[in-house]
Amino acid sequence: MPKNTYKKGGKNTTTNQQKYTQKWQQKLGKPVHCCFVGDVDGDEENKIITGSWKTLRVFSGAGRQKWHQELEGSVECCFVGDVDGDEENEVVAGSRDGILSVLLLLGL
Repeated sequence: MPKNTYKKGGKNTTTNQQKYTQKWQQKLGKPVHCCFVGDVDGDEENKIITGSWKTLRVFSGAGRQKWHQELEGSVECCFVGDVDGDEENEVVAGSRDGILSVLLLLGL
């Protein structure tokens, strides 16, 4: 595989992987079990939703945490969509403990 160059923190680095630019990185302190991109608050801007242990988080596209909530179970999967036909997207999270949560986020 040919070596490629990517830009990280303002400097170019050569790797054996594909070429890319890292926009930002956020250390959450726990493994990230899921992530999804979608408009969670109706402002027509996508956010990044992550599930890390029992915490569900929402980040702006620039990496600023906008919301977080601890849930009952360890979050294993997450999704964004209008699940009840009210024209508002909800965040759906499934846990390792068998708990399914549907959340309508207000006031981001």
